[in-house]
Amino acid sequence: MIRMLTAYTEELLDTEAASTAILAQLDLNRNLARHAVGILSCMTEFVETGIVQALCDRLPFDVVGCTTLGTTVQGVIQPLILTVTVLTSEDVFFAAGITGPLEGNLAPMDALYEELLKVLPEKPSLLMPFAPFMFIGGNEFVERLDTLSGGLPLFGMLAIAQNPNVGGTYTFYNGTCKTNALGLLAFSGPVDPLFLVSSIPQERIISPQAIVTAADKNVLHRVNDISALEYLKSFGMVENGEIEGSETMPLVLELSDGSRVARACISITPEGSVVCGSEVPVGVGLSIASIDFDDIVKSAALVTQQAVQKAQGRNLFMISCAARYYALGTDLYAEMEKVAACIQGSRPYHFSYSGGEICPILNRSGKLTNQFHNDTLIVCIL
Repeated sequence: MIRMLTAYTEELLDTEAASTAILAQLDLNRNLARHAVGILSCMTEFVETGIVQALCDRLPFDVVGCTTLGTTVQGVIQPLILTVTVLTSEDVFFAAGITGPLEGNLAPMDALYEELLKVLPEKPSLLMPFAPFMFIGGNEFVERLDTLSGGLPLFGMLAIAQNPNVGGTYTFYNGTCKTNALGLLAFSGPVDPLFLVSSIPQERIISPQAIVTAADKNVLHRVNDISALEYLKSFGMVENGEIEGSETMPLVLELSDGSRVARACISITPEGSVVCGSEVPVGVGLSIASIDFDDIVKSAALVTQQAVQKAQGRNLFMISCAARYYALGTDLYAEMEKVAACIQGSRPYHFSYSGGEICPILNRSGKLTNQFHNDTLIVCIL
């Protein structure tokens, strides 16, 4: 059994006050079991003012996490906060760490995974990655961990910031904040996680299905044998050489195993190709969808209600895409408010926005397969 403790602070400048507030809410002397780990989410400002490092120095267990656009735990929704979620258990073991630099080389992930295996008493049952925001396609992290672990379930996120193109995205481990490293939390023991995913419903697809005819990893070159740029232009998604409406008009891929995933369009290359949020395999079906404020709020309510029903007293860890956040327009807290209203204080939960979501989904054979997502809300019941 895993117990979840949550705490938050709005203090951005006073490291002592922020740490003291977090520790008072957690009340670790009364609530901590034999094993524990912390998960930290915050906006970039808490890194730059030293709050993250000071807090991690005060906590008596490993802490992992990353920057976010917005985060909430039970009892608070504020524009600029830091949240800490503590997972603690008598029979579930935790091991955490962070890689070396990953730019151009994912091999440090292998070394980190081997280190965590040495700490745990048995093979992990769940992995929770906190990946850096890098323009290589988030699925590369998923594929590497999937291979290393032999297909263990992965649930996690990419770091994000208000303007990731100019920096400010960090992953954390025990106060160390890096822009190009992956933090990883491994669980072993009786975890038995359940996963829920809310992506793009069929009725929101607005284009006939096309076929990806040329692509290289996360760079889409051609669709139906025309350039990706011309394809997006035909649906009004390009203006003055820039992608318009990328938050509200995601791509939907029908993968070869029957899985469906969403992909965000990030930018256009000088050659007229489209950089996507993750891999776009050649030969898969591709459609364009349209989502709006109501879609996001309704889907958040539906998946949260399902999670509460399935949880049976357990805890909820929820991650939503930054694209959903931006698609809310001026009412940026509407999704978090809907989640809170559906849970109604019935259980602890952690909610954060990400640059991409990592969660298993069912393929046509009914098997869970690890996938990288955009424009998606994912839930892990612990």
